[in-house]
Amino acid sequence: MIKNTIIFVLSIYTFYCQAQHSVVKLGYPVNTDYLNEICPVVSFGEDILFFTRNADPACEKTLMLDGINIYNTASTKEYEENLKMVFSQIASEYIEEPLSSGYNQDIWYSRLKDGEPYGIFHPKYPINDVLPNSICANYGKSNTFLVINQFPPSGGIEKGFSYTNFDGETFTFPKPLHIAGFNQISSEINLTASIDSTILVLAMDDGNGRGMDLFCHLDQEIINLPRR
Repeated sequence: MIKNTIIFVLSIYTFYCQAQHSVVKLGYPVNTDYLNEICPVVSFGEDILFFTRNADPACEKTLMLDGINIYNTASTKEYEENLKMVFSQIASEYIEEPLSSGYNQDIWYSRLKDGEPYGIFHPKYPINDVLPNSICANYGKSNTFLVINQFPPSGGIEKGFSYTNFDGETFTFPKPLHIAGFNQISSEINLTASIDSTILVLAMDDGNGRGMDLFCHLDQEIINLPRR
């Protein structure tokens, strides 16, 4: 039920600039001409670049409902009808073409060598299914990562966040990350974590009518960051 669309832009200006960095667009296969690549996350070891692709027809097709992968057991028509139903529930509006919608999000990654990506990898279930999947941030100094949404083992999707471990090739099934006081209203949300994982910062709309705000999670409590 969560669409990960928040973009943070940080600009730092100084009159005396000792170092300059230019923006260089990454080439194929990381970037494509016809899809959106979003939500880049570099591993703590700086050897892997994770990112999310939107509306890719080659996405992971697994759809777990009541413990059954509908993609493998249902007819094409039944699968497509179930997909429309699930995506329409996520979007709170009818979705005619689920796979070409922005809610079709898969995690991809590339190895990094001397800061340059090489190779492209598309992990399968359980880290990816046909529902919205995206890595938000590193979670500590190990190969643990935060992902959007929560995924009951029997299937479906719930609002929130999960964490998963990566062994260099495969991911563990995402486990729910319990955040006391979490009250996400809108479909737009993002999260990042401190290096030691003791501080979580969320960007979300808590329904107070003031739009998106930043919230800090400290000592099992969510605190609204002060306004100027």
